Amino acid sequence: MVLVGNKIDLTRDVTTDEGKLLADSFKIPFFETSAKTDEGINECIRKIIKDIISDFKPHDEAIKLEAKPDVKKKCMC
Repeated sequence: MVLVGNKIDLTRDVTTDEGKLLADSFKIPFFETSAKTDEGINECIRKIIKDIISDFKPHDEAIKLEAKPDVKKKCMC
C-alpha cells in the first residue's frame, strides 16, 4: 500500500509535510504525482511492482504451463 498525492501541478489543499505525516502514521511510502506532467508516476509504479514481486511466494501447487503439441487441422476442401 502507498499513499499518493496527485495533481501536484495544481494548487494544493494538502501540503507535502501533511502527506508524509499521514503516510508515516500508516508506515507506508508517500509519493507526489502529476498525471499531467508525468512527475512521480514511474517512481510510484516501480515501488508498487517491487513490493509485489518481493512479497510473491510461489505455491507448491503452482500451475505449470506446458507447450501444447502441434495439432494439424484437417481441411475439408
